[in-house]
Amino acid sequence: MRATDAAGFGQRRRWGRALLVGGQVAISVVLLVVATFIYRGFQRQIDSGPGFRMDHLLMMSLTPSQLGYSEARAQQFFERLAEQANLVPGIRSAALTRYMPMDGVAPSVTVVPEGFQFPPGKESVTHWSSIVDEHYFDAIGLPILKGRGFRATDSADAPRVAVVNDVLAQRYWPGQDPIGKRFRLDNSVGPWVEIVGVAKTSKYGFAIESPMEFVYLPYRQRPAQSMFLLAESVGDPSSLVTPLREVVRRLDANLPISNIRTMEEQYRSRTVVILDVIATTIGAMGMMGMALAIVGLYGLVAYAVSRRTREIGIRMAIGANSSDVLRMVLRQGMGLAVAGLGVGLLASAGASRALAGVFPGGPGGDGRTDVVAFPLVALTVLAVTLIASYVPARRASRVNPTEALRSE
Repeated sequence: MRATDAAGFGQRRRWGRALLVGGQVAISVVLLVVATFIYRGFQRQIDSGPGFRMDHLLMMSLTPSQLGYSEARAQQFFERLAEQANLVPGIRSAALTRYMPMDGVAPSVTVVPEGFQFPPGKESVTHWSSIVDEHYFDAIGLPILKGRGFRATDSADAPRVAVVNDVLAQRYWPGQDPIGKRFRLDNSVGPWVEIVGVAKTSKYGFAIESPMEFVYLPYRQRPAQSMFLLAESVGDPSSLVTPLREVVRRLDANLPISNIRTMEEQYRSRTVVILDVIATTIGAMGMMGMALAIVGLYGLVAYAVSRRTREIGIRMAIGANSSDVLRMVLRQGMGLAVAGLGVGLLASAGASRALAGVFPGGPGGDGRTDVVAFPLVALTVLAVTLIASYVPARRASRVNPTEALRSE
């Protein structure tokens, strides 16, 4: 290989190493910014709460149809269960619900809002829903913003009614009073249902979901074969497990009970733990990328110093001092780190805008990008890359000029 070819090959190898290290810095910056962004976004959502109470609540799921109950017999069982549960000492209120918040995907219903113009080819819309009794809203602490909740008189023989959340009301009747508005249930020829109440929008499936439409239907008008018993306790909700099991046993000793847990346990297992795992995983990937970048940057600067030992010796022999050499080597290492940091921050800005759609109203609650993550990560990356470059730069500044000149 000719000298010029060898020099060109060596130059390409150095550029390749530099690009690799710069790419590692950029990728680690993106991952760290995203992890910080997600963690702060998750924390805001958790701090804002789910929109309903979580303390002093115990739930349990029962499905009488597993034992061959008819619909009428199942409805009678659940009504007796709620009545007897309300008599248990330590229970302030007991309610029935088809779906518990944070328990996966809710059942859906098809509705046709009166007076709403759908796009051509569409005649109805499907929304998440739940079937609840007249005690549910009080038990779970979900405010009724307008109108009323359900009553015991909302029976099968009474006019059909529903409670909707405020997001649904604003979508179909913006600027109007939704109380008294109607929609057809199930299809365009289904029964008319009158809205008697508007509930506050809460979280339904996940803590970081965007506000969604939700429909509540009264249990007495639309009985279900599987229901949750939700008990509001005076003290520790866990203390109600045994007496409520006894209530179920008296009604049917063979009926299995599942999903017995407090609302706080439900929220933590379905929300907090999952969010922590996601943020920790992305953060760990970012830290691994940063570690690789540090090792690569250290190795690249150390290699460059070893290749320039004679040059450093000459510079020091003609008057350069240790500080000059230190700055020269640091510029090389930090220039590469700053270039990678700049590319990483630009890519992070795009990634953060994409992730902003995950959080209702944007990561800051107002649709703007969370800019706090950028300086936090930038300062961290600059600090660790400075250390990675400083160690070989410090070694270079201590080179003995005489020994350096003899090295080649």
